[in-house]
Amino acid sequence: MIFDPFNHHQPSHAFNNMGEKVLWGSPPMPEFPECWYVGGYSEALQVLKSPAFVHDRSKVSGLIPLADFSGEGLTFWRQIAEWPLFLDAPEHTAKRQVVGSYFREGAILQLEQFIKKETETLLDAALSKKTIDIMWDIAYPLTLAVICHLIGLNPPEIKWFKSRVRSLADTMDLRTGIHDYQPSLATVKDFYSFFATEIKERPSDKSLLGYMLGNGISQEDVLPILLQLLFAGQETSADAIGMSVITLADNPEAHQTLVKKPELIENAVREILRVESPIQYSGIRIATQDKEIGGKHIRRGDCVLIAIAACNKDDRHFIQPNTVDFTRDNNGPDLSFGHGIHYCLGVHLARLEIRIVLQTLLRKLPENWHIESYEMRKNILFKGPTSLKIKLGL
Repeated sequence: MIFDPFNHHQPSHAFNNMGEKVLWGSPPMPEFPECWYVGGYSEALQVLKSPAFVHDRSKVSGLIPLADFSGEGLTFWRQIAEWPLFLDAPEHTAKRQVVGSYFREGAILQLEQFIKKETETLLDAALSKKTIDIMWDIAYPLTLAVICHLIGLNPPEIKWFKSRVRSLADTMDLRTGIHDYQPSLATVKDFYSFFATEIKERPSDKSLLGYMLGNGISQEDVLPILLQLLFAGQETSADAIGMSVITLADNPEAHQTLVKKPELIENAVREILRVESPIQYSGIRIATQDKEIGGKHIRRGDCVLIAIAACNKDDRHFIQPNTVDFTRDNNGPDLSFGHGIHYCLGVHLARLEIRIVLQTLLRKLPENWHIESYEMRKNILFKGPTSLKIKLGL
């Protein structure tokens, strides 16, 4: 039976129910061929660690990059393919080194006071209302302010920003069907225009943008880096904050454990990200040689996708993987931020933002807060609420 990811909103259930961890499945997007889906922890590590799996199809003889696309689809994916996330070594390594020092744990910790102040300001303003929308009152404006502060940009208006970011996310949705690429092409154009205006204002040399421009990186090369950082640095972090609040509400025992033992906050953040990964699937990789993964023969030229959410709940690796346990003694890192050379640059920033938001909410919200309603985004790749209203009191 061929695996159809579009019928499985919970990838972990699909792989655990079928028993196998490497499945031959339907195309991740209409323009792509069928591919392998990897939903096992150890099998995913084999792929992510191996230089035999690449993003660039031209590294496999006879395959042309983006050969399955044409017209507006080809134009869009050519632009996205310039993101460092989708580059292979040595191009990826070179671009990662440009921005890497700004995302090291020590550098990110210097943002702690800024994030705390922003969170306090946003929550204090929201507490004047009986109902708080965690996403629009806190998660979205906070994560946008933080990533813009780090890059050296003036934050754009939040509704303008979110409408455009969502058009990109919708186009990347593995489930969408035949895509209308025009909204996303317009979005890329809008963001590049926004960046060009910011560059003209000459950002501080201490900012990431100022550093890149001051070290001879052309504006043409800077633009795709900025778009990836702004998209990933805001979208997935905000989703993770939303899922953190939902996780606390849905797991009162774990919630109370954290209230009684606040020193478990770092472990709690990691556990939430494991159970509710904001990214459900990895980017597509191509096998440059025949490989045996999970007992399956992956041929040279085959496409491979990592089902991150399934790997994070692999019952061979995590004991009672569907249980939220803030005291869990993890026997290996989760794969929410990937692994290998593409390990997410923003891991320390995302964890810090989630930690600070949870600590602030636990300190300032009344004990009897509860979720009034929430709506989840309709996207098989990204997981998070688009609205999350909590009520203060009964």
